[in-house]
Amino acid sequence: LMFRYKNRVRIYFFLAIFSILLIYIYFSPYFQLQKIVIEENHFVNEQWIGEIIINQKTTNLFYISKHKMRKLIMSNIPQIRKIKFHKNYLSHTLNVRVWERKPFVNIVAYPDNFLVEENGIILNIDKDKKPLPFPEYSNLPIIVGLTEESLLGRTELSAFYSYLFKGPLATLIKEFDKTGITFDINDPWAIKVLSKELVQLKIGDPNNISDKLKVIKSILKNLESNDKEKVEYIDVSQPKYPVVKLI
Repeated sequence: LMFRYKNRVRIYFFLAIFSILLIYIYFSPYFQLQKIVIEENHFVNEQWIGEIIINQKTTNLFYISKHKMRKLIMSNIPQIRKIKFHKNYLSHTLNVRVWERKPFVNIVAYPDNFLVEENGIILNIDKDKKPLPFPEYSNLPIIVGLTEESLLGRTELSAFYSYLFKGPLATLIKEFDKTGITFDINDPWAIKVLSKELVQLKIGDPNNISDKLKVIKSILKNLESNDKEKVEYIDVSQPKYPVVKLI
């Protein structure tokens, strides 16, 4: 009995010491977060990430869960595709490294433009979902035909346009020279492409894109170089019956 009593005392003693240690760590200024360093961010403002971290229940480095923080930030900031944290207890610093999504197209919706990644995520917006200017991406393929009202207040495109971007448009964009290409999707069932040579390609609906591309390639291959300059448009909306209109 005496042996059991001593063991029980030891257990209670260690539990008490452990509890005191946890309380000390929680309230100790040594473990309090004092600085956040964010690296590799471009579209996402540092303050946006910092506010999410600071607004948590605890700013104690010891108790900050990297997994929960990662999940919270990525669910609130879709521009981020990957994020890593490193805790530096000596300098009371949380180092945050982010990997952002890459812009695929530039949607021009006067008076703003929206940089969109291949899966339909809008990249150049702040935490209030307002577009920010990034003129260095003006050489991306241009999309016209969407209104500003349809894009404001969104973090990603609608399900239909996301499908359009991941499928038919992605195929067209990868096929043509990206510089100077404009895609008109004002009517998504009558897609138009304006090449840098100012030749209009009437694609029609988003179906059978591969077949339509084959027809376009065949027509361009058979046209003489002088004739290409005289082409007003090539209509492959009905790929079995293409139309070439000369100026």
